[in-house]
Amino acid sequence: MAKEKAVRKVKYDGKKVLILWVEGWDGEDKFSLECTDEPLESLKKALSSLAADVLSICELPQSYIGGIEVRGVTFSDADGIMGATISAIKTLITTDAPLILNTPHMAEAAANDTAGGKLLPAETVSGVNRVAFEALRYIRGERAQGRLFAAEDSEVEGTIEAFETQGEPATSEGGEILEEVPA
Repeated sequence: MAKEKAVRKVKYDGKKVLILWVEGWDGEDKFSLECTDEPLESLKKALSSLAADVLSICELPQSYIGGIEVRGVTFSDADGIMGATISAIKTLITTDAPLILNTPHMAEAAANDTAGGKLLPAETVSGVNRVAFEALRYIRGERAQGRLFAAEDSEVEGTIEAFETQGEPATSEGGEILEEVPA
């Protein structure tokens, strides 16, 4: 059984990437990476794709979408059930400081057989999983300037669907996620 990485936080403010993760069978080893290396466009897109989710979860009008910038996702894991809080900022006309928005923490599934509580919508679960996947690529050295490590050290196989269920997706030499695993 191999040690697995579990992303706990991803933050990108346009200048720095911050990723916190745990490794080990029980998540006993904690790691952090704070770096000014530009991330792949796919990480930026993964974060920005959550803007509508922030508005929906926070019960804000979709007309606010123009000024929303998603800055990060904080992940939790309780008994194998993923939960997340999405952080964003909204530019304001009346001040130079942005409005800081944090969604309430929500889980992807109920902790027991009861249906109590609100759950993350399936589209949001897919979006935050994409952010976690892109963070793992960044940790491996897949950045906007190219790969930092030898190909054999950073090869990723599979698709985003495989990552969500068991593994990590395959990428092209340019860093784009392949829709199908190469034969």
